[in-house]
Amino acid sequence: MDVHYVLGAIFNTIIFKCLFLLFRETLSIATDHALPPHFQSLLAYDMSFFCLESRALFTSTPCNPSFALEGQNITLVWNYTLSDHVYSARFYTVTEGGSMRIAIASGGSTFVESNFQERFRANISDTQARLIILKAQTSDQGRYRFYLLSMLFLDSLRNTVELIVQCK
Repeated sequence: MDVHYVLGAIFNTIIFKCLFLLFRETLSIATDHALPPHFQSLLAYDMSFFCLESRALFTSTPCNPSFALEGQNITLVWNYTLSDHVYSARFYTVTEGGSMRIAIASGGSTFVESNFQERFRANISDTQARLIILKAQTSDQGRYRFYLLSMLFLDSLRNTVELIVQCK
């Protein structure tokens, strides 16, 4: 068998898996609502026949629900292991109507969206992600989602936590 043919087949398999995972995660980030059955069966498709498997897992996630006292800082921490490096990671606030990005990390730098810059901080590394809310307000109460995609698109992680802000 030709070595170039084998390498090409492996490369095409990796690219297909990357695009599939990216498509699947993009759809699941956009909504918390159930997808139509024909999409659910497609997105639940078992990718285990591919030669490269995800080894990503959370080693710890924030308590769910997490509690904060109004006026106090709150830090939500996700620890994880990956088979390679972080390509992109994002924090979202999730509502019934959809989601709004709080921060994104890519290429070693983190950017907090302008409407969150005053009181939100984000730190993301290859092993840990931290979302810090300064002087928590009752309006900060809600669901927060962390999403990560690894450098070779082999790993993806997603976790959503409910934050409850209690009045003083």
